[in-house]
This record gives sequence, C-alpha cells and structure tokens, in this order.
Amino acid sequence: MLGGLATGLGLATKAAVEDQKAQDLLAQQLRTSAMATDDVIAQNEKFISSMSMAKAVTDDELRPAMANLVRSTGSVEVAQGLMNTALDIAAATGKDLETVTLALGKAANGQTAALTKLDPSDRK
Repeated sequence: MLGGLATGLGLATKAAVEDQKAQDLLAQQLRTSAMATDDVIAQNEKFISSMSMAKAVTDDELRPAMANLVRSTGSVEVAQGLMNTALDIAAATGKDLETVTLALGKAANGQTAALTKLDPSDRK
C-alpha cells in the first residue's frame, strides 16, 4: 500500500513540476513578445484555467497555443481573443489546437494560406 502511495505522490510531483515549467515558459513568452507584467501573466493564467474548464481542453494544450498567438500578435489581449476563435475552429474542424493557432498567427500577420487549409469544405 505504501509503495502505491509513494508512486502516486511521485507522479503528482512530476506533474506539478512539469506544469510549473509550462507556466514559466509561457510567462517568458508573454514577457518577451508582449512585454507583459507579472499582473498580466497572472491574469493570463486565470484565463487559461477558465478556458480549460469551459472548453474541456487541457492547460498543457492551451499554454503552447497561447504562446503561438502572443508570439504572432505581440499582444496578450489580442491572443486571448484569438484563442476563443482557435478553440471554436479546432472543435469545428477536428484539427489540433496547435495547428489552428499557428494558422491564426500567420493570418494575423497577413499570411492566410494556412488558415484557408483548415476549411474542411475546401477540398481541391
């Protein structure tokens, strides 16, 4: 019994360390791309948590997707708006969130070809 408990605690600790690393990576991207303050970073973590619960998407998927959008837009606010769109597109098309956010990021910079490819009705 103690062995199982120790294994469970070890896995929980590993998951917590990985989650903290993902939070730190996103925070660094927010600082670099959007010059975000600690307050903005904390608010973004709340946004990620609310999106995770509302859309049933893991924060492990949301953080890299948010980093993609912030890197492309240079704005946490714009990236959060696009994240809602990205989640809707991913759900509608069956595409993974990373693919969708990369396409939206390119579209935000004027390159729409990747976004056009997400359209399931566009089967040429």
